[in-house]
Amino acid sequence: MAVTKSARASIESDDNGGFDMILSNSTRDRDGDVLRPEQWVQPLPATIPINLDHSPHVADIIGSGTPFLDPEGNLRVRGTFASTPQAQHARTLINEGHLRSVSVEFLQHRGGRNELVGGAVVSVPSNPTARIIESKSLDDEFERRWGEVVKAVGGGDAAMIQAVHDASVHLGAACPACTEPHAADVPDTAASPARSAASAAANTAKAAALRLRLKAIQR
Repeated sequence: MAVTKSARASIESDDNGGFDMILSNSTRDRDGDVLRPEQWVQPLPATIPINLDHSPHVADIIGSGTPFLDPEGNLRVRGTFASTPQAQHARTLINEGHLRSVSVEFLQHRGGRNELVGGAVVSVPSNPTARIIESKSLDDEFERRWGEVVKAVGGGDAAMIQAVHDASVHLGAACPACTEPHAADVPDTAASPARSAASAAANTAKAAALRLRLKAIQR
């Protein structure tokens, strides 16, 4: 028999949006039930789907993630939203604070064992402590990754930091602290073709270096 128990969840942002959900814990829910960490069948699934309102339809899957038990015994899932309009609509509701509740889906076996099979985003949880933990905007994510880039190249390497900064701007990143346009962005009509080519090559190299460093940080 399939059983569901609701909670609240947390969200982080990447291209499609990432999430960190507390699907279940040892708190007694509104039905009087307690799902203890030792009752979950091990090993947990490598991934589980996340749907809307416990829908059985594939079209209502809005993402997927990897479940795990954290040191406090909370059953959590970290994953990403799908790029579908329905998934991004749910993500918007969560990011704007209109929707924070999630629900665990599991099969009950003899001996009090529970087999995790999925999760859902819902409007009213049976377990008020199962929740979406946090929400981050894309601007917050960029600032975090920029800090990691600075740390990775070393605070004393001013030239390298400036190069990564210029490459970020070249790729389209906003620079609120900059009051003057970057030299690379200002056309030099008096420059020779050789100088223009050299400038373009330098910008391309900076952009490539930034992409490589960001890939290394994400691994």
